[in-house]
Amino acid sequence: MNRSLFVRGSVCVLLAAAGALAEEPPQLDAKAILDKVAETYAAMETYQAEGTALLEMETVFGSMNATTAFSMKLKKPNLYVISWTQRGFPMPGMEQSGAVWNGGEQAYLYVSVADTNAYSKMKSDEMALAGATGISGGVAHTIPALFFANFQPQLGSGIRLKDSKIEKTEAVEGEEYYIVSGSSAISKKETLWISAQNHVILRWERSLEPPDETATPPKITDEELDEGIKAMGMDPTKERREEMRAQMERSKETMKSADVEGIMREFHENISSPEFKPDDFEFAVPEGAELKESLFEGMSDAENEGGASSEPAQTTEDTPKVRELAADLEAPVILFTVAPTAMPYSLSWHDGGKTLHFWCGEPGGYALQAYDTLKKELHPIANGFNPNPCHDVSAKDGRTVAIMGRKREGRELVLLGPKSQDKKSIYTAPPGQVLWQACIAADGGLILAQTFPLGEEKVPDQLLLLREEDGYKAEVLFTGPGVAVLDFCVAPDSESLFWDGAILGEPPEATPFDYIRQAGSTEPDPLPPKEVHYFGCWAPDSAQIAYARRKNNPQRMELRAWDIKSRSSRLLATHPQGWTFSEAAWSPDGKAIAYTVSQLPWPDEGGGAEELWLVSVETAQSRRLAADWLAETERQSPWSYCWRSLTWTPDSKSFAFVRCNSVRLLRIPKPMP
Repeated sequence: MNRSLFVRGSVCVLLAAAGALAEEPPQLDAKAILDKVAETYAAMETYQAEGTALLEMETVFGSMNATTAFSMKLKKPNLYVISWTQRGFPMPGMEQSGAVWNGGEQAYLYVSVADTNAYSKMKSDEMALAGATGISGGVAHTIPALFFANFQPQLGSGIRLKDSKIEKTEAVEGEEYYIVSGSSAISKKETLWISAQNHVILRWERSLEPPDETATPPKITDEELDEGIKAMGMDPTKERREEMRAQMERSKETMKSADVEGIMREFHENISSPEFKPDDFEFAVPEGAELKESLFEGMSDAENEGGASSEPAQTTEDTPKVRELAADLEAPVILFTVAPTAMPYSLSWHDGGKTLHFWCGEPGGYALQAYDTLKKELHPIANGFNPNPCHDVSAKDGRTVAIMGRKREGRELVLLGPKSQDKKSIYTAPPGQVLWQACIAADGGLILAQTFPLGEEKVPDQLLLLREEDGYKAEVLFTGPGVAVLDFCVAPDSESLFWDGAILGEPPEATPFDYIRQAGSTEPDPLPPKEVHYFGCWAPDSAQIAYARRKNNPQRMELRAWDIKSRSSRLLATHPQGWTFSEAAWSPDGKAIAYTVSQLPWPDEGGGAEELWLVSVETAQSRRLAADWLAETERQSPWSYCWRSLTWTPDSKSFAFVRCNSVRLLRIPKPMP
């Protein structure tokens, strides 16, 4: 969580610029104006303003707009109070408020959003303002970075615009302004409205598009890095310096590849430089707010040398509890939480359960990450990919597949190695077609990928098979008139395949198709016709596959296991009309299947409860582990489900799952019903 917020904060950093006018404007160039404004803020003893910050953003999830009303009081060397109220971010209709302040003795950060209403002591002013930057719409950075020169380089060291120019002068209500623009290390274009009278910034705009490849961020020295590390409450060792540089490189790559368009605007009004009283920098914490040791992992005054939690986040009084939990089960443990706008999914265990790989989607695109269960740390593997799902995150050797392309027009299939620098393009969709889904076999030697025509209807999808031994040459495994491929997966033997779908424009129950292709066979074997099948969940020995089907007489949902050799199925569990199966996961020891059912309509459509069940493969006896439903605030998450991406640990005693923007672990002391 700390890294995600830190990166979001740095992406929202508003490196504002400003300038001043001389009596002979033609004698001033843009750089001279910017230098003059930097001098103006450096010379100020106090600063007071109020205003509005506007965000207009086009992302892979659609349009996103936010408005942040703010006020600030600043006094050198380190007194400040900045408060804000934000509407529309990270989701339409959401509202959050907050404040960051230091009255002279201690820096604090307050946040009120969703179920959180808390404040925390911060290690330093640098960390307090950095922690507030992203959640304040950037207003905690723009002017404070210029005003508090003693906080540099953590907050920025002045105005750094490349190829700056004076676009024009403009007079508004009798006051003259210079409009200065240029590119920066984080933005393709930044534009500033600068008062000719007193050289302060009245308006600042920044494009969310990353700078051109030729843009070079300013070089940060080891000394500057050490100051930043000290501000985070850590000793500036060589290892931490290298890790900080690595994080900066990853952030830079994320910005370059982020598929985000839009603009941020910040307006400052009623600017003054008054005399302040000591109590002007006090913030009245709202009633009911709780003083916490930590608001964000690693950013608050936690007793932790490394700046990150040494234990997984436990369920607390603030954590939404499972409404109905089996008596012999403990509440799920939160392994980690990502940003509210993010969407983790497709989990897979590696290194004997020591590492958990997963995809994480944010507005700028998708990234592959790893969670170290021993160190309790998140590590990025690769980022900047198209937001199209890749079913099975990684093969046993850590390889995975990803789709690259702008927004939802990914045409390039990429094979990723276990290290971020291992990247190989293996397939490019022909013009007019895009890739939608992909998965990789456990041994990494086989890949399935789905393509569909762009912008055309009633044109069939294609399910492609690519083998490593054939140089990943694409073979059309399945297609047909008007066919839509819905789901597919590879068995643990890395050879047997399952896929299902329907005819475009027809309801799934009217024209379903479901096929299995056994290892060593070249012909698909259809499942019984005239039954609506959903998903496929292979047994660890690849001899059976579990699937859900809907029966109309009597109307009910069934979970069945299909035996590959005998070509027969047997009933494992049933649920009544009004419920539907969501997904299932077969335990590694082959004894049980965990599955979820949802009360229609779906949870993200305002539906009811979700239930988590366990069924014995041998006896077909079922046991309900838990029932739950989302809090109203959780429905605003882009991934609004209680139980998703069920993934057993290798010992079959626990499984990880996704709830909204968190990944959790549920232990099963008695896995058999």
